[in-house]
Amino acid sequence: MAAYLGLLAVRPADQHRGIAQALLAEAQRHCLRRGRQTLELTVVNHRQALLMFYSKAGFSPTGERTFERDGLKLPAHLVVMSKALVAGSDAAHGERSDDGHDS
Repeated sequence: MAAYLGLLAVRPADQHRGIAQALLAEAQRHCLRRGRQTLELTVVNHRQALLMFYSKAGFSPTGERTFERDGLKLPAHLVVMSKALVAGSDAAHGERSDDGHDS
C-alpha cells in the first residue's frame, strides 16, 4: 500500500533554504519505517515549480484527478505523482538538488 503526502508547505520567507527537502526526506524515512514502499502526492497542474521540485526529488507523474474549486480563473486538475521508496537512497537522506531549490 502506498503512503500519501497530503500537504507540504514552507512559508515564503523561509523558502529556498532546504526546508521542504528536509521535510520530504523525513516523510520518506517515516514511510519506510512503516513498511510503505511508495509515496504518492498530488500537485495542481498550474504549479510548474512544484512539479519540477517533485520531479527532481524522484517523483514521476502517474495520473490525473479532477480539481474543482469555486473561483478558479483557469480550468485545473491534479497531477498524481509517485515515487518508489528505497532504504538508503539519496532522496531518503534529505540531500539537496544542485540548484538548492526548495518550495
